[in-house]
Amino acid sequence: SGNATSLTAASLDNSSGRIEGNQLDIAATGDLVNRGGSIQQFGQADAGIKAGGTLDNTAGSIAVNGKNLTLAGQTIANDGGKVLHAGTGTLSATAQNALTNTNGGQLQTNGTLTAQVGALDNTRGTVSAQGDASVTTTGDLLNRHGAIYGQTSLTLTSRGQIDNAGGSAQTSGNLSTSAAGALSNAGGTLTANGAHSTATVSAASLDNTGGRLTNAGDGLTSITAANTLTNTGGALGGNGDVTVNTPALTNTSGGQIAAGGALTLNTSTGINNRGGALYGARGLTLTQSGA
Repeated sequence: SGNATSLTAASLDNSSGRIEGNQLDIAATGDLVNRGGSIQQFGQADAGIKAGGTLDNTAGSIAVNGKNLTLAGQTIANDGGKVLHAGTGTLSATAQNALTNTNGGQLQTNGTLTAQVGALDNTRGTVSAQGDASVTTTGDLLNRHGAIYGQTSLTLTSRGQIDNAGGSAQTSGNLSTSAAGALSNAGGTLTANGAHSTATVSAASLDNTGGRLTNAGDGLTSITAANTLTNTGGALGGNGDVTVNTPALTNTSGGQIAAGGALTLNTSTGINNRGGALYGARGLTLTQSGA
């Protein structure tokens, strides 16, 4: 501990230990382990905690006051741990493999959050930013019963699947969610809550069974599912214009698709609306192309 803490090592094990300083720069070419340990920065300078192997903060605490915080590792484990960034700059997390934040893990910043990882497992975890939040995964993005929040905007981009079943992904700004694979929001909440928010959601297939995929704003809501869109007992829509593009739409058993503006549904194989409701306050357009 001290005024400036700069550590470089082949590996570092701070399990149940304490590292603190006004300035903080910790790097390990191998694993950096802080299981049940504490790493704390009091000053305002940018901070970095980087591992060439695994950055393991399982049940540990990382508290940083610096404007910017950089976390890096082949794998970042924050299961049951806390990363609390009081700075208003950027919390950047980079992991070639997975970032795991399960079991009550907290990854929070007063600024902007940028996570670029191989995969994210936020099952029963919390990821939040008071500014923009952006999570990009080359693999799957799991948020089952977890919470992801970006105050000013939320962008989720996955080259794999996004599983938000029973989870919450929300913003008071614009929402952008894109999955190359399937997107499950079954029993989940995927919402833009600002007065003028826009929402753009796209996936290979979209399951909103019993889920809520909505935009409280008067901006455009655009939903695209390349294969199928299932809204059984779900709520899907926005307070502005809403456009839904999918070959096959299932909106049964109390499912609701509604627009405060115009609702446009573009399908190719048709719509199953048995027991469902379709509503456009300023018009409803159904377009079926092909057969």
